[in-house]
Amino acid sequence: MIDIVFPNKNEEQFIELAKKLGIKQLIFAYANQKEFYTKKTNFPTENLLLTTPQKMPKQTKNKYICKGNREALEQRAYVAYDFEQTERSDHTHYRQSGLNQVLCKLATEKNVRIGFSMSSILSVTGVKQAVLLGRIAQNIQFCKKYKTPTKIASFATKPEHMRSPEDLASLFTMLGMQKTEIKLALD
Repeated sequence: MIDIVFPNKNEEQFIELAKKLGIKQLIFAYANQKEFYTKKTNFPTENLLLTTPQKMPKQTKNKYICKGNREALEQRAYVAYDFEQTERSDHTHYRQSGLNQVLCKLATEKNVRIGFSMSSILSVTGVKQAVLLGRIAQNIQFCKKYKTPTKIASFATKPEHMRSPEDLASLFTMLGMQKTEIKLALD
């Protein structure tokens, strides 16, 4: 499993826990390129820039991670995540999950991975968590239908918020993903 995390000068703690959880590689996401982790370790790591679509250069080989919206898909972000975190309330017959067929087709065409965040699930409780899980389940169905690449990761800001690949696989199996889809989404 390759996990994406947001460190705050605690990269060694993330690496230590990742080894214990059976994670193969960590991707550190930073808001500023000057903060990139450059220490040599015996654990594979990679740096990504957390940015907004407006700040992404048009032609670049660098990988970027963005909050989910249409602009992130059009600018070819590596991962666009948290589409479910919209403030709109759900309607009677459908959910406001942030994704639709147009965005899924665009993500497939531009080869942008739709990210599902364990951290956002853990950060809410009660009815809000139930609504969020329902929105994620709907987005999974959209991604399956339009063969959109997905990414499952913890998106943790603290090492203790990381989860093992088995825990993530179990949860996303319950939310509607198949084993082969989960395997691709974890790598």
